[in-house]
Amino acid sequence: MKSTLHPLLPKANHHAIMLYVDPASVDDADRLVALASDGLTAARRALPHLERMPADLSRHMPDLVRTLVRVIEARDVFSPVFQEAAIQFVEMTGELADADDDLLAAKTHVGDALEAVERVADIEAARRVVGQRR
Repeated sequence: MKSTLHPLLPKANHHAIMLYVDPASVDDADRLVALASDGLTAARRALPHLERMPADLSRHMPDLVRTLVRVIEARDVFSPVFQEAAIQFVEMTGELADADDDLLAAKTHVGDALEAVERVADIEAARRVVGQRR
C-alpha cells in the first residue's frame, strides 16, 4: 500500500490532538441558543417531506400541513401556532407514518423540533422560578 502523505513528511511521527470541553463550562445562554437552533434545524428538515407527502395521506390534514409549512418557512417554531400544529400532526400521523417514507421523516423531524421547543420553554420557565426564589 502506497502512502498518500507528502514525501517530505515523516511517516512515523503522527499524533492526534483531542479537545475536551466540559459541558458544564459552556455558558447557559450558549446552550439555550444551540438547543433553539437544533429545533429550527429539525423543523427545516421536515419541510421537503411535508411538501412531498402523498395526497391520499395529506388530504386528511391539508390545513395542518399548510400551517406547519408556513410557520417553519417563517422560522417561527417557538410560537404557540407551531406547537399546537406539531402536536396535532404527530398525533394524527401516529400509525400512518409507517405507510410512507416522507410521512415518517416529516413526523420524526416535526417531533424533534417540538421536543427542542418544549425543552427551551422548560429551561426558560425554570430560570423564572429560580429567579423568583433568589
